[in-house]
Amino acid sequence: MASEREPHELASVIAHDLINKLTVNVGHSDPLIESTERGTEYARQLTLIRDITESAAKDLIDHRRAIEAKSWVTVPSLGCDSRLGVVLP
Repeated sequence: MASEREPHELASVIAHDLINKLTVNVGHSDPLIESTERGTEYARQLTLIRDITESAAKDLIDHRRAIEAKSWVTVPSLGCDSRLGVVLP
């Protein structure tokens, strides 16, 4: 059971760390975009970098939620969710 849970946990931790780093990049690109003259190639490239980074972070959030959902199951006898590291049919 533990061996099935660990890959999910590791993937979730890695995704969480990467999401945080991507979010910092988005946050740092906003002031750069705001201080750049609109309509320039530089502004367009900064906006593209921010948009791609933001999209990647959102995709990772979705994947992380899916990974975490696979590691949560409902145990009927307990009537609650328990972290068992297995997915029941």
